[in-house]
Amino acid sequence: MSGTTIAQGWGANRADTADSHVDIAVETVPCPNCDGQRFDLILAGSDHLTGLGGKFKLVQCSSCDLVLTNPRPAPESLGLFYPEEYSPYQTETTHAQRWEWLEHLALRSHFGYPPQPASLFAKTLAHLAMWKFHARFQRHEWIPFRAPGRLLDVGCGAGSFLQRMRSFGWTVTGLDYAADVARGVEQRTGIKVHVGSLPHPELQSQTFDAITMWHVLEHVPSPRGLIRHAANMLRPGGLLVIEVPNIESRTFTEFGEHWFGLELPRHFQHFSPKTLSATLPEDMLRIVEIQQIGMRTWIKRSAHRAAKAGRTQYNAWLSRGKSFWVEQAIQSEIADHADGLRIIAERRS
Repeated sequence: MSGTTIAQGWGANRADTADSHVDIAVETVPCPNCDGQRFDLILAGSDHLTGLGGKFKLVQCSSCDLVLTNPRPAPESLGLFYPEEYSPYQTETTHAQRWEWLEHLALRSHFGYPPQPASLFAKTLAHLAMWKFHARFQRHEWIPFRAPGRLLDVGCGAGSFLQRMRSFGWTVTGLDYAADVARGVEQRTGIKVHVGSLPHPELQSQTFDAITMWHVLEHVPSPRGLIRHAANMLRPGGLLVIEVPNIESRTFTEFGEHWFGLELPRHFQHFSPKTLSATLPEDMLRIVEIQQIGMRTWIKRSAHRAAKAGRTQYNAWLSRGKSFWVEQAIQSEIADHADGLRIIAERRS
């Protein structure tokens, strides 16, 4: 049984709420996967970004094992937890564009990207690309091409993925809930970005060859509903690609409430391979593959948060160089306990 209450907190990093008392409306919800009402407490943690709302509970459904934030911010208070400095809204400027040509060769040779056919020279260089980008976290955005190449990125944020996919031959469209962010992407790139969520009145069923959701599903109140709407917009044979944090990651086990992928309370759901798979409607989608993606920056940021909170044993980790964090990410992929989960599903006929 759901209900709404008021929690009280103190603003930390927002100019409009710092040093002022803030009332946060929260709601208790049933499990979004199975409607279960019984939960086991895992931990309680704070919002590292805003400092609002006090402690939020991380619980696990006793029926289906889905982990969720419960209670969670009610719709009228949710905007307080998405300030302007929230990172997905920021324009990325550090992507190494000098290597995109090499990525494109690999995508042409191994994932069917245009132009086709790939020459013998391109295929030879593609082997170099597969060596250079050998870790999954270096190629987690490499999705198979589906002709004619109409792609929708749900929760597109600052639009960096859309720009890359356009340069690789996709016809791209964005969708984001933040109107100012959507306008900014359109002004900078010329890419059409619709405002809102799915279903959307300007987006028709069976329109797209691929739909991507990069770290979106954990934020939405009804993940199964969003996936069903997305599946309805794919043509038969089209691909749905979803990436979310992995609550069964080695980093979460190590750092608990300081895990960078936890993002309380913005992340409503916290998926494992089992619970993410159970979210997809079997009558509409066929799972092609599930991969675990190492996140070296998440591991480093988690260690930094833990050290800042007084767990001084991680100070030694923070003195290590980039190769240490890369190795940690690769090892997490090998052990199938990485920070990210990526699932690719195909629309049934």
